[in-house]
Amino acid sequence: MTDRSIPALLQCKRLREVKLYRTSVSADGYASLLSNLSNIQDIGRCDELGHVLVNLHDMQSKPLPLLALQCRDLTEVQLKLLITYCPRLTNISIFHDERIADLTVLSALEDLKDLKILNCDFFTDRIKEFLEKRGENLNSLHLEHVDEINLNALIYISQFCPKLKSLSLINCEFTNHQPLAFNIKKLAVPPFSCLERLCCVVDCSLVDLEFLLLHCFNIRFIQLGSSTGINSATFSRVLAQNPMKKLEELRILYGFDLSMDTVQLLMNCCDNLRKLTELESWEGITGSQLQNFRNYIRANNIDLDTTPTLYTPN
Repeated sequence: MTDRSIPALLQCKRLREVKLYRTSVSADGYASLLSNLSNIQDIGRCDELGHVLVNLHDMQSKPLPLLALQCRDLTEVQLKLLITYCPRLTNISIFHDERIADLTVLSALEDLKDLKILNCDFFTDRIKEFLEKRGENLNSLHLEHVDEINLNALIYISQFCPKLKSLSLINCEFTNHQPLAFNIKKLAVPPFSCLERLCCVVDCSLVDLEFLLLHCFNIRFIQLGSSTGINSATFSRVLAQNPMKKLEELRILYGFDLSMDTVQLLMNCCDNLRKLTELESWEGITGSQLQNFRNYIRANNIDLDTTPTLYTPN
């Protein structure tokens, strides 16, 4: 698809969503679409967005109705133009550019609910300050390749984002041995009390992981990567305080001592558990034990799916 398609698209006056990533539509083509179609709410990923915003500024365009987009490599000036021309954004995924020193500019997006940030530093790039200003509105927070994460950062997230339902930490760099800025027992906001989905694919300490798992009483979905270091002792401590009664699906990609005892503990505590996967990668479970367990599930008509979704055995 090229700019020759733009006149045809401009005839679709009620068009709400258009995904043109990996096409040959230019920044001028995007600008023409966005300035002439008043109902577009989602353009998906647009790596040329910075140039599009500059074109809209040159055209003296009105603010756009966009609610969702994915972008990268915006300069600080272009990021400010984003705030000017896309003030209604509720969902944004942004790849941080080193030319942007201060991400608190995003706090001007008053309707922002779902935020995904890639490639930045939690404290240096002022993610903390942004969350302090706008975190109360967030339902979903996805941090990927974000450095300077530690227990303090997790506590800040829990306090500044009280309504958070989904938290993803992907390939973030955790730093340990930092003095705590809080007394965990006296936090003003119950940590992660609304959290329903947790995806943690990072190399973190068990202290960090326990803080996440101990407090998410309404959790429904958990995915833990192979580097979290989760073990049976941690699960025992967590489930003793948080039996995760609403947990429906658990995926753990690796556990060096997770065993059938862990499985039994989960089944005894988590009344709503319906999917328990990647058991093939639990070092404490043999192939025969897993097969016997699946036979037991079928024979007793237990509603528990153990079909692997992420792990494929050799």
